[in-house]
Amino acid sequence: MSKHFFSNIQRNKVIFVMFRSCFLIILMFVSVIGFIPVLAGQDEQLNLSISASKIAMEPNEQIPTTAVTPYYDDRAGAMALNFDTELYFCGLIHSRDQGYNPSAAAEQARLTRIGWLSVLAQTEARGIPVGFNICGFEAVFGNTGLSEIADIDVYQPWHNDRHWFTNTWYSDLPPDGGNYRMFGLLSGYRRSYNLIYGGELTERTLNSSVPFEISFHNFGHESLGDISAELMGRILGLGVEFHKRIGSKIRSETPPWNFNPNHSRYQIFTQNGIFVFNRVEAHMSQPYEVIPNLWIIPRFEYFDANTNMNGWIDDAIANHCVLANGSHPKDGFAYPDLRGFQASLAYAKARSEAGELWTTTLSEIGRYWEAKSDASTVTRFADGKTNVTITLTDYDAALFGIPYLTFKSPMPDSSAYAKITVDYPFTQILNSSSKTVRVSGEEVTYTIYLNPSGPTNVQIEGVAKPYIDSSDINKPLLTIDSTPPVNPLRSTPIMIQANVNSTDAIFTANLIYQRVGDAKDSKIMTWTGSDWETTIGPFAKNDVINYYVSVTDNSGRRERSENKSFSVISDTTIPKVDKFTTVSLSNSLNIPITSFTAQDNIALSGYMITESSTAPIPSDAGWKATNPTTYRVVVDGSHTLFPWALDTAGNVSAVFTSPLTVFVDLVPPRCRNFHDLHLIQFQRCMK
Repeated sequence: MSKHFFSNIQRNKVIFVMFRSCFLIILMFVSVIGFIPVLAGQDEQLNLSISASKIAMEPNEQIPTTAVTPYYDDRAGAMALNFDTELYFCGLIHSRDQGYNPSAAAEQARLTRIGWLSVLAQTEARGIPVGFNICGFEAVFGNTGLSEIADIDVYQPWHNDRHWFTNTWYSDLPPDGGNYRMFGLLSGYRRSYNLIYGGELTERTLNSSVPFEISFHNFGHESLGDISAELMGRILGLGVEFHKRIGSKIRSETPPWNFNPNHSRYQIFTQNGIFVFNRVEAHMSQPYEVIPNLWIIPRFEYFDANTNMNGWIDDAIANHCVLANGSHPKDGFAYPDLRGFQASLAYAKARSEAGELWTTTLSEIGRYWEAKSDASTVTRFADGKTNVTITLTDYDAALFGIPYLTFKSPMPDSSAYAKITVDYPFTQILNSSSKTVRVSGEEVTYTIYLNPSGPTNVQIEGVAKPYIDSSDINKPLLTIDSTPPVNPLRSTPIMIQANVNSTDAIFTANLIYQRVGDAKDSKIMTWTGSDWETTIGPFAKNDVINYYVSVTDNSGRRERSENKSFSVISDTTIPKVDKFTTVSLSNSLNIPITSFTAQDNIALSGYMITESSTAPIPSDAGWKATNPTTYRVVVDGSHTLFPWALDTAGNVSAVFTSPLTVFVDLVPPRCRNFHDLHLIQFQRCMK
């Protein structure tokens, strides 16, 4: 090629380099001019008063970030054991391969009741929560014989469980009372009843100091793929509503025989408040979301009282999975030899205390992973502190309640301890030396509850000594208490009231009560705007009523009051009218009452004035809640007035010994014949 050609190339290269340099200078100038007002306008909002040492970041220095750990407290894995109860008080809901065999079903039910209590005792002793998957129990009390809803007595012909060779029995009586009531023909035909009475085992589980879970094992043990979507939704809704009667918020479901509904039916679960599905799969795994707000936590194997689960626990920790296997309370747990189960619980407790395993329930894992999937964080350094803002997107607080998550954030310096300030539910500082706050390698791990409907702001400050003047975690408030009624009377409805303090919205408040000698009963209380209340009774004289109140928030947390008691009295003491005065002459049909007072040994409920010495009856419509200031007559002339008082027991006062006579005169006087006029009339005439 020619020399002229190469000179043109060189000239073009010089021009290109000059043009590129000018372009870069202009671009940098425009960027700086545009960035300065943006920085100035957003400095206060974003809190970007960053120290000079942080602005001048090294070439390899990264922007600070906050991470959410896969499990609570940065545990490597989790365990949520659960038990399919399949129980009603006369027998199991099926006789398995034995066909129609009521005695075998009753024996299995007996073992289930004993095994359930044994599981509670073993897990309570080690502080390990588990779940009990109830097969459609109607979780209410009572002694009415028949169910409170007709659906419990209607068998479903669509049931095709091959083990179902007898109808479902249920009882409204405690197991020690005998007198089990059986409905339907025990002829060996298949019967499926969708709601079954649960009794005191449900209450015992919910009232434990360990947060056990009550979940569903499909109503009537039915295969959810075999019923219509409409019926499935209706049955689930009924079950949720009746479990609400004792403060149980159902949040998870375990299908029998792994007969899962079609994918299109998963939404029926979330519509009824269920957000965890513990179906059988080939192996354990991490939770995964199958549709929005429904998390699959698989079970891959069954265990019994002799199964040593240490290897499964190791696998869950090593692979960052959830061990969510299932069993039945009757599978050996009713017998003294529980060595496999006891060894497994002891091992799980040791791995938990070592900070490796989260022992919890299905719904708590589901709540955690839902919040984890919805959380976003912004982390920045300012004024020698680390500031973190956490926001939840598309989080359903009514379904999941107030969430909590564990975070890992960078320390602002190399201090050994972190002083953490959180602004939810109110501004508070967490203790630096606690089970859930620790510093390692200039990184702090901490667990906090989060604002479900707005940002949660966290400020982390390095300190040389641990801050110990506050709480370990910003736990939401949930308390309830009740004062027994004073001198409640026979034959009258009795009001029970409860005071609740809660950060989360209330799912339900409940009264669980029992007249000594009767079965327990429960009622959902009503919010009045100032407290929760409901009425019970009437009761007879000297009846003793034992009760407690419970409250459950949207997260499923349930708290209860101490046990309360009161005695029903019979009030036979009549009230007494102390004072009754009026005018002797009235020129109006509305006679003024100048004084009317009465007293009672307990409480007054009504006042009345009549013109008869015969006492009015307690149900008379003329009783007034307050003492009247006038009494109206219909004609003029002389009227004798009798005052009466009524107490809350329905007792009426005795006849007043000094009734008052009032002369009512509506005719204007004439000043012609003073002889016939009353003196006062004469005086009025002369005026």
